[in-house]
Amino acid sequence: MTLSERPYPHSIPSIPRTFGPPLVKELGIVAYNCSCLATDLAKIFEVYWTLGSPDAVVPDTWPKELSTEINMEHPINISDDQSNYGVFITSSPPPFSPAGRTNDDDAIVNIIHSAEEFVYISVMDYAPAFEFTPQPKYWPKIDDALRAAALDRHVRVRMLISWWRHSSPAEEHYLRSLAALNQALPHLDIQVRRFIVPSTPDQDKIPYARVNHNKYMVTDKTAYIGTSNWSADYFVDTAGVAFVYKPEMENKVRNGSDIRRDLQELFERDWTSPYAVPLRNL
Repeated sequence: MTLSERPYPHSIPSIPRTFGPPLVKELGIVAYNCSCLATDLAKIFEVYWTLGSPDAVVPDTWPKELSTEINMEHPINISDDQSNYGVFITSSPPPFSPAGRTNDDDAIVNIIHSAEEFVYISVMDYAPAFEFTPQPKYWPKIDDALRAAALDRHVRVRMLISWWRHSSPAEEHYLRSLAALNQALPHLDIQVRRFIVPSTPDQDKIPYARVNHNKYMVTDKTAYIGTSNWSADYFVDTAGVAFVYKPEMENKVRNGSDIRRDLQELFERDWTSPYAVPLRNL
């Protein structure tokens, strides 16, 4: 099981496919020789396939064969030559989740609540609200969890949020609201930066490109890699999945690759890069 990070054209049809200069910075994960995990993910595909049929409707109860026993409470235990870890796959929105499936936003909040030292987040968009409804509506579920982690448990919070031509003007205010808490008390440590993918004048003309498009979180205990931006619409109204990886404590003393540690190093690389810009410099 390995991380895959590189700029490559995204799959959305509106984004040009090209083998030329990189367009979008992405992050993914690849699992090999793990049929149990593949079978579980295939159940989510079957949900999408069912809903892609003509005149399909979301059923009140999904067929039993699409339910899962692999979730936040009962992750699947996977071992390799060097480490042991628990893994599960989340889904959104809730109506798309058959029995047993952990909702994506519930997993995010649980990961934040369980962190003891730090929470590092890198996503394209962040908003404690519904952004694509006729009337904006407050949705503080994740925002409250971050504030509580920093204030109640003295957890270090770092947020690396993309900045590009399609960023919402309101997003800057949401982020400043979090950043304003930094050092409000001696132990409060919340910092926010924007990640800007540089572009040439010609690249700047390409629609929906030149952006850090990944969505992940890493804490001192857990790694999370998802497909959804962090605003209410993506968790309540939009289909998405995420991979959650939690290594056993004993792995910390072992050598070799560890996805959680690799993801932390990746975040720290981007956080300290010249492309990570403090809010005040925008």
